[in-house]
Amino acid sequence: MPIYEYQCVKCRKLTSVLTTRVSEKVDAVCTHCGGKKMRRLMSRFAMPRSEESRMDSLADPSKLRDLDENDPRASRG
Repeated sequence: MPIYEYQCVKCRKLTSVLTTRVSEKVDAVCTHCGGKKMRRLMSRFAMPRSEESRMDSLADPSKLRDLDENDPRASRG
């Protein structure tokens, strides 16, 4: 199910709209001010990865190069 993001022309706040199909027509309404003039934004997307791929990524020491093991904030993504 795709999630589309829109920006209200009136208040400039973001609204996300969940659809059941890519082909579904969306009439987005601002959840903040009720505005109907919305601009669709380019959204980020995620690619599913296998468990093996995620574990390989964690095992790569070059990914941990800048991690300060004494700083708990460093482990946040």
